[in-house]
Amino acid sequence: MTTYRYPMSSLAPDYGRAAGGFLLTAGPIPWLGDSGLAQIILGVLALVFLVFGLSTLLRQLTAVTLSADGISTSGPRPATVRWQEIDRIDLRYFSTRRDREKGWMQLRLGGRDQSVSVDSTLEGFIDIAHAAAEAAGVHGVTLSPVTEENFRAIGIEPPPPSTPVGD
Repeated sequence: MTTYRYPMSSLAPDYGRAAGGFLLTAGPIPWLGDSGLAQIILGVLALVFLVFGLSTLLRQLTAVTLSADGISTSGPRPATVRWQEIDRIDLRYFSTRRDREKGWMQLRLGGRDQSVSVDSTLEGFIDIAHAAAEAAGVHGVTLSPVTEENFRAIGIEPPPPSTPVGD
């Protein structure tokens, strides 16, 4: 059993963006006077940055545990997906540039009524992705072409699905 956390080195820039964006959008609101539309626009933008900051805090408080039985998260939103119950795996790439050179990946694992989602800034992301790809093959989970391509992009050859164990 191994537990992973999001490193502060990946969280600090997000905290900075959230704080800076919030200050730049919420700060001018008191000086806008009777400009209701501008106050609403800046207020909504300030709320977006506040929510982004809270989501960063949630990532900081979350621990992801990988074991032979499955994957689980502890913290504000605990969840567990057992390998034998896994029924969906999605690996998506989100680009921050038009040339797709920079970005991050998000891995979503689902089974029964729970799901676990981690992104590539998590320490041990590749270990988790390897375990997910192996579980897909062992338990007959069909991967989308996009998910298969993204596994290959990080150096993991997804195994062809086999007949699920116990069927």
